[in-house]
Amino acid sequence: MSTGHQSNHGSERPPSVLEDRPGPHRVVAAALVACGVAWAGAHAVDIWNVRDAARWPTVPGHVTSAEVTTGQFMYPRRQSVSRCHIRYTYVAQGRALTGWRIDWRRDSQHYFPYHECGYYRVGLPVTVHYDPTDPIQTVLDPSLPPSLVVGLCLGVAVAIGGLALFRHHPLPPLPLEGEEGAEEGDDQA
Repeated sequence: MSTGHQSNHGSERPPSVLEDRPGPHRVVAAALVACGVAWAGAHAVDIWNVRDAARWPTVPGHVTSAEVTTGQFMYPRRQSVSRCHIRYTYVAQGRALTGWRIDWRRDSQHYFPYHECGYYRVGLPVTVHYDPTDPIQTVLDPSLPPSLVVGLCLGVAVAIGGLALFRHHPLPPLPLEGEEGAEEGDDQA
């Protein structure tokens, strides 16, 4: 027996309440898009900062401390992580300041911290690139690290994967405004 109502899928049964809910694939797709855009956006901001830092004025400075510190890192398993921490002093806009950033990598964990701290030994003269609007923001090496480009590409790929998942599992079409009113009028007649 036909009810005279057509569902969005062309069958003659009324639409189920469950059909209107977003499935887990849609939630995963939305999460992938959001994470990918956030990841790519963060790396795009850093790439923009690198571009700006290459034009910053430079001043001479010198390294005042360089030490390797080792700490415990718990994820995914307990392991020791060594990092090179340096400090350098410089004078910008008539103020004596201290900086710590070597380059634009997100963290100070480098693959060869002992080599890096050996290179930036105490007393070494360095060229400091500083932001003229905020002289505390500095960097010694304003070149673009490959990890930023890789991070940007991975973020874009994750967002595209989320969009592809949306396309593979599209939302059901919404009913037209006149459809529901016309059906109610047919039932009353």
